[in-house]
Amino acid sequence: MKAYQFKITLKGSKPPIWRRVIVPAGLSFTQFAVIINKIMGWNGEHLYEFILEPMEIKLSEEDDDDYDDYGPYENLDASWNRIDDYVEDCPKFEYVYDFGDDWRHVIKMEKIIDSYAFNYPMVLKYKGDMLIDDCGGIFGYYDLLEALEDENHPDHEEKKDWFGEIEDYDFDLDEVNEDLEKYELLDETSGPMSYMEIQEDQFQGNYAFKRLSFDDEEVYDDKIAKCMFKVLHGALPDDQEEMDIMMDMFDKIITASHVEKLLEHTEMTREEIYEILDVDETTDAFINMLRSFQDMDFPEEDDEWDDDDDWDDDGPVYSDEEILF
Repeated sequence: MKAYQFKITLKGSKPPIWRRVIVPAGLSFTQFAVIINKIMGWNGEHLYEFILEPMEIKLSEEDDDDYDDYGPYENLDASWNRIDDYVEDCPKFEYVYDFGDDWRHVIKMEKIIDSYAFNYPMVLKYKGDMLIDDCGGIFGYYDLLEALEDENHPDHEEKKDWFGEIEDYDFDLDEVNEDLEKYELLDETSGPMSYMEIQEDQFQGNYAFKRLSFDDEEVYDDKIAKCMFKVLHGALPDDQEEMDIMMDMFDKIITASHVEKLLEHTEMTREEIYEILDVDETTDAFINMLRSFQDMDFPEEDDEWDDDDDWDDDGPVYSDEEILF
């Protein structure tokens, strides 16, 4: 089985907190996020995104109309895209977890493994214990550790009551890898699954991942809706499938225009026109959907976006001084 070896390092951690992990190829970015949260210690209850700066792409599941729909980045759905399609061309990127606490991780793809012996992830090495959710980001994390480790700290008892003992966050490599064996990538396929849907499966004891497939009719309909949005906003297709869908849309627009004119200027019925033009009622359904998209309010671009804004005040993620690999 093909797989990737990644090193995942928490930005701002001193000494660096990192995990070296192998994951099977074929995972969606959402499935990859589930694995990252598992091995770093996150509970997965917050939003996340992947930032592929060299490709000017962000992948997340946030569908709020006001969410970051401006600037130089193209926003893609993490559940709809496989890591294979990006990480070989962009081997260094960023994972952000919890937009409030703003936990940032640098991910470096270190190796492509052509013949991985397993179908589940595995942590090879690590530095640092499990991280702690909702503690206020990297600075709050170190303040919390100081309070939990010092029994004489004025906040020790309060923090312990809220977060538990410091030993609760010890990283146990054998235990983590035993849990990861349940995250096997099956040959079975399914349509894109959101993080919440994956969590619901896990609550029922189903931890295995299914391979991403777009054969499901509802999934394909959703892709048509995404293409419609692109048609209305002048965006280019990402692949041949989108090109075919969009060309078919243009054909339907022309045909629908002809139908309306013939209805207006002749006594022919809609069914007679359909027969002459070799189309059917799906043309009307398409046009109604298109009009509904045209009536929607979409966010305007922010003219104050700063294209020169860096990732953080410490310098770009590609700085070798910032994180040592």
